Amino acid sequence: MSSVAWGCPWSWWKRGRLAALEAQRDKTDKNDARGLAHLVRAGWYRPVHVKSRESHKIRLLLERRRTLKRKLLNIQNEIRQSIMVFVLMVGPRVQRATFVARVHELVACDRLIACVTDCMLRAWEALWAEYKKLRDLLAQMVGRDELCRRFAPLPVSAR
Repeated sequence: MSSVAWGCPWSWWKRGRLAALEAQRDKTDKNDARGLAHLVRAGWYRPVHVKSRESHKIRLLLERRRTLKRKLLNIQNEIRQSIMVFVLMVGPRVQRATFVARVHELVACDRLIACVTDCMLRAWEALWAEYKKLRDLLAQMVGRDELCRRFAPLPVSAR
């Protein structure tokens, strides 16, 4: 994708070329304009590859999904560790679907622990709901892409 499509009339500057602008004694707009004009006259720029807007959108989706997943695991581990102090073990094989019910069952005996843990569980449930939305959006995008469908694993019945 060219820089013109992004609204930039010239090619992107290479990082090393801008060192000439940084070496100026007086940092004024006039001197910056003069330095840019000199770079253009001298031909100290060249086109570079710029990723498309679509690839930036996909990357944004993947990064936000990964962030939510990390926060989910952080909160889940925090809940496990905080009730472990009171010798209440959630268990290593508790699934996400039964995690909230299992924690409520464990902390029901103490009102203070239940109240504090309930706040964390509500935050965990909210993050889980938002994570599922991003996961579904990603699944829709993968379903529409021919290359992704080609590399997707086959269901067990089709093997």
